[in-house]
Amino acid sequence: MARRCGANGSYRFFTLLFALLLQLIESKDLFDMAENELTITLQAGRVECFHQPAKEGQVLEVEYQVLDSNFGNMDVSRGLE
Repeated sequence: MARRCGANGSYRFFTLLFALLLQLIESKDLFDMAENELTITLQAGRVECFHQPAKEGQVLEVEYQVLDSNFGNMDVSRGLE
């Protein structure tokens, strides 16, 4: 004999789903999770500065990579102020 959930089972499922979504929204500010991507060409011996506004306590993740070079002496670094 097959068991059917009926309206009561559907109500419980959507209530649980709604509670999980509320928990996700409370744990992370979804509007602060924007990503920025930037590709630049940097000439030898030059220094470039880029600014990203941040709130106190906010976590920033910075990634960079060299896409192309003349295979010479590369000094690629980053600094935070």
